[in-house]
Amino acid sequence: MKKLFFAFRAPVLIETTRSYLKENLIKPALVLTTAIAMVLTGLGVSAANANGCSLAQTGTVVTGIGTCSNEIIIPNGVTSIGANAFVSSALVSVTIPNSVTSIGNYAFYDSRELVTVNIGNGVTSIGESAFETNIALTSITFAADSALTTIGQSAFYLAMSLADITIPSGVTSIGDYAFYVTGALSKIRFLGNVAPTVGTDAFYFYSPRTTRAIVNDDAAKASFTPIVAGKWNSLRVVTLAEAEAEDVVAAAERLAAAVIAAASVAKSQADAALALRDAEKMMARGEIEAKSRRSESISVELFARAEIAGINKENIEAVQVEIAALPEEHRGYIGQILEIARKYEVVGIIASDRVISIHSKTLIEVGIIPADSKNKEALTDLIKHAEEEFRSSLAAITELVVAETAEIQARIKKQAVIVLKIKSRQKG
Repeated sequence: MKKLFFAFRAPVLIETTRSYLKENLIKPALVLTTAIAMVLTGLGVSAANANGCSLAQTGTVVTGIGTCSNEIIIPNGVTSIGANAFVSSALVSVTIPNSVTSIGNYAFYDSRELVTVNIGNGVTSIGESAFETNIALTSITFAADSALTTIGQSAFYLAMSLADITIPSGVTSIGDYAFYVTGALSKIRFLGNVAPTVGTDAFYFYSPRTTRAIVNDDAAKASFTPIVAGKWNSLRVVTLAEAEAEDVVAAAERLAAAVIAAASVAKSQADAALALRDAEKMMARGEIEAKSRRSESISVELFARAEIAGINKENIEAVQVEIAALPEEHRGYIGQILEIARKYEVVGIIASDRVISIHSKTLIEVGIIPADSKNKEALTDLIKHAEEEFRSSLAAITELVVAETAEIQARIKKQAVIVLKIKSRQKG
C-alpha cells in the first residue's frame, strides 16, 4: 500500500488515517495476538525476561509484551519477534539476542516511548513498519557481524528523533518509505561495498536538509548510482575519508561559533575582537587540514586567515607540492603544514634585508643546513653575505649551500693531498 505522504502536511488527515489503521487493521490483529498469548500464557507458554517479567510466546516466537513493562532483554533461544508483538507499547529499551532471525511486520509499531534498540547478529530481516512512528527512537545498534539483508517498507517511517544509523554490510534491499520523514537523520553509514536496492522515497525528509550517505571508499561510492542533482535517493554520498575531513571543518566551525558566542558577552570590545579573530583563525586552520586531506588547492588568502606566515603568491605553488608530498597519514595535520610554512618564512627573511639576523640554529631547524654538517657557521656566514640573487628563493639558497659544501669538501681533500705529499718528501 502506497504511503499517504501528503498526510504529513495535514494533521487532521494523519489522525484520521492512523485511527482507521488502528481500528480496522492493527487493533484487531493486536487483540487476536493478545488473546492467543493469554491462552498460551495460561498454559505456561511464556518467556522469562532478565528483569523477572514474562513475554507472551508461541514456541520460539515472541507474540506480546506479557507482564513486561518498559525495558526488556529478549531471552536467547527466541527465533522471531512476531507481527504486532509490541504495537503501541510503552517500551523504552529493547535488546534482541543473536538467536532472533526476524523482526515481524508492525512488531514495534507506534511504540512512542522506545528510545534504544540493540539488535543481535542473527536478524536477517526487519519487517514492514516494524519501528514506524517510534518518535523517541534515538539509537538503533546492529551487531558488528550482523546478518541483516532486508529493511522492509516503512520500517522507520516517522522515526523523528533518529539522528544517525549504520547499515550493516550485508543489506541488499531497503523498502519503500523505509526512512520516510526521519526529521533528525543527518548521517547514514553504509558498511557494504555495493549500494543496496532502494524503494520509492526510502529516504525522504519533509524539511530541506542534506543527509550524508557515508561509504567506505571511492570504489564503493561508484556503485551509488544514479546521482541526480548531486544526490543518490536524496542523500549526498561521500567516502569515509571525505566525511572525516568535513567533520574536522564542522568541529572547527562549532568551536568557532562557541568562541564567537563567548565573545559576544565579553566585557570589552578588545576581548571580543581577539576572540573573534581566534575563532576565524581556528576555522581557517580546520579548512586547511580538510583541504590538505583531500589534496585540494589551498589559497594564499586562506593561509593568511589562518595566521600562518611565510606563504605568498611567489611560493604558494612550491608549498602545495610539499604538502602533497607528505605521507597520507600526516597530510591533514596542521603541525606538518606549519613546519613547511616555517621553512618558507625563514626563506623570506633570508631574501630580505633581515638576513643578517639569521642564525645557524634556525637554518638547521628548517632543513636548509643539514644537522650533521661540520660547516654550520661557514655556511651561515655565506648565506648572510651572499648576493641577493643567490638567496631569493629556496631553490637558490639550497643550490648555494650544496655548491659551497662541495667546494669546502674539495678544499679539505686538496689540503689532505698536500699534507700527504709534504710528509712523503720529509720521509724521502
